[in-house]
Amino acid sequence: MKKVVIVTEGEWGGMSHLKGDYDPFIQRIQKIIENAETTNIFGKKEKSATIELVETFKDALAKVENGRVDVLVFISRGMLSHARLLSKTNLRKIKIVLFTELVPDDEVIIVEKGPYLTRETIQHIVLQ
Repeated sequence: MKKVVIVTEGEWGGMSHLKGDYDPFIQRIQKIIENAETTNIFGKKEKSATIELVETFKDALAKVENGRVDVLVFISRGMLSHARLLSKTNLRKIKIVLFTELVPDDEVIIVEKGPYLTRETIQHIVLQ
C-alpha cells in the first residue's frame, strides 16, 4: 500500500489555500485515491493507498526525510519551485505530482499514455 501525502499549502493568481479555494479539489482527489483498490496475488481487493494531508511544504519534507512517503502531491502551481527543489534532491525517488489549472507555456508537458487517456483529455492538453 502506498503512502500518499497531499500538501494543502499553495497560492497562485487570486487563489489561496488560506481562503479555502483548493479545498474542493483536495477533497475530490482525496476521495478518488482513498477509494482506489488493487487486487493482491490471491485475488482479494485491497486499498491501494493511505492518504495524509499536511499543511506546509516543511511538514511534507519532514515526512519525506523520515521515509514515510511514496507519493507527494502538490495542489497549486505556486508550489512548483518546492516540487522542483525536492525533485533535485529526491534520493528515495518518491513520485512527485503537481496539479495546476494551467500548465506554463515554457514547460514540457509529460503525459502518461494509457487506456484511460480520453479524447477530451488529449484535446485539452494539445489544443488549450
